[in-house]
Amino acid sequence: MTLTIAGTDLADEKVVVGAHLDSILSFRMSDTARAPGADDDASGVASMTEALRALIASGYRLRRTTVTAGLKWPPEIGPSA
Repeated sequence: MTLTIAGTDLADEKVVVGAHLDSILSFRMSDTARAPGADDDASGVASMTEALRALIASGYRLRRTTVTAGLKWPPEIGPSA
């Protein structure tokens, strides 16, 4: 998931806002295993999405181009790499 909001007078400068999406228990995978990352990740993505929704709805124009992303860490660069 990505969203780019074009900036006004400083459009060449970019601000990146992100939230990560993962929710696995690598040591205990099963169909019924709890995934505590779902709370952490869902709240981060929901907060970012709501902040952007409110910003856009208000008509406020950002000076810098803003790029948002919901990301899933690739295993080779994730937090446990």
